[in-house]
Amino acid sequence: MPQLSPVTSFCAVAVSIVLGACSNAPTGFSAKGPNVLLISVDSLRRDHVSTYGYRNRISPSAITTPTVDRLAANGIRFNDAVSSTSWTLPSHMSLMTGLPDMLHGVVNSEKSLDPALLTLAELLQDRGYQTGGFFTGPNLHPYFGFADGFDTYESCSEVAMPLGAFDGMENPDRLEMHEASHKGLTSPVLLDRSMKWLDEAAARDDPFFLFVHWWDPHYDYEPPQEYADMFDPDYDGDSDATNFYLGRETKTPRDMDYVQSMYDAEIRYTDDHIGRLVDHLDTLGLTENTLIVFTADHGDEFYDHGKKGHQRNFYEESIRLPLVMSLPGVLPAGIEIGRMVRIQDLAPTILEVCDVAAPTYFEGLSLRALWDETADQDSVPKSPVQVFELDLPSRDILKVGLRRKDVKVTWDYTEGTGEVFNLREDPLELNPTVFTDFEDPELAAVRFLKEKLEELEARAKDIPRTPGHKGAGEMPVELEQDLSSAGYLGGPKD
Repeated sequence: MPQLSPVTSFCAVAVSIVLGACSNAPTGFSAKGPNVLLISVDSLRRDHVSTYGYRNRISPSAITTPTVDRLAANGIRFNDAVSSTSWTLPSHMSLMTGLPDMLHGVVNSEKSLDPALLTLAELLQDRGYQTGGFFTGPNLHPYFGFADGFDTYESCSEVAMPLGAFDGMENPDRLEMHEASHKGLTSPVLLDRSMKWLDEAAARDDPFFLFVHWWDPHYDYEPPQEYADMFDPDYDGDSDATNFYLGRETKTPRDMDYVQSMYDAEIRYTDDHIGRLVDHLDTLGLTENTLIVFTADHGDEFYDHGKKGHQRNFYEESIRLPLVMSLPGVLPAGIEIGRMVRIQDLAPTILEVCDVAAPTYFEGLSLRALWDETADQDSVPKSPVQVFELDLPSRDILKVGLRRKDVKVTWDYTEGTGEVFNLREDPLELNPTVFTDFEDPELAAVRFLKEKLEELEARAKDIPRTPGHKGAGEMPVELEQDLSSAGYLGGPKD
């Protein structure tokens, strides 16, 4: 792979760098600290992950996530993790920056990360970590700032992602690129690239941070035949799961069982590839000193509330996440944590395990106190709050929401209506209290949402900003050329 010249802090990428060792590591580690493997599976519903008790309706003996189940048995399973929104770009930015969407600002595809904000990769890189990232969907592109802090950041998609395709929400090239990215299977290439990078990283003395973004469970649902047969071998209907999101045919209950079975099949296909990556860690003798974090960015709707896909609502099927963490000898094995945690809490948690200080402006909090009685028990609030946002001008969607453990409130600015749910009594969110007055609310939950929005607005003044940064992803020409030559802006390299 060619060496890339550092051009700007906006999206600095260097393929090969000699890094210094990490110091001041926590007790039990050598001076170089633990490795980190961060796994994100796009569009993975928590309630389709078998460690949480899920079984497919048609083939209940078929397990969707045996690898994740194994990680949970050897680590911590978080039972109530929530995202910051219901689609890929802003939720992954929350994952990487320790900030909710309203503070990191990358709320739609016309925004990019302000270079004044530090990412998890940058913070670990500065501490001496080798950093590698491999992504498979357009919304993880360097255009948005995701490459910041990665020595290696590669697209493993079969679809070319030229920079010009990202200009304009209604750009035909952008729409064509996104639709094409939903086809085919990317896990084999992603696994191959990640394992090769892992081999190279293991040969060096410095710890590593490896981020791997898996795409196949994202619609369309077209698993290999052996996986399709594993979950629904007897379907004889004419429903097309490969065109579920854009298709307009009426689905019978049996058709919907088939569609969800194909979704489950792609989850299992992805999990099997993740299993090979995890097993490769063991082959290299790295398991005992590697923190593995498994999560997702959002879920998907299967007409649970009359819609399909994602990027529409804040219902539980869209915003609730699987979350499993393991690190032998440091994190306890086989425990469950029921307290609500948020996607922006993962970066500060990873940093604390690695003994790396998080920026003071992070809104996310380390979760260590939830499993370590020696940690500051006051560092994690007893009743955390997650604020959601959907800001999609091209689709005329502007929504905000808030979730606590047992309460959710949402407001749709476009429609001028909102809903309040008691999640303890109505976990499926079928019986909302509807309200139409957001400016002078009578409901306590609505007042609470307004207060939290005002708090975030006040907090925004303390977030580092680059003068003149407008959020548009304007990549310098020199960097675009470097990224293109290395294969970042196109499909897989030979």
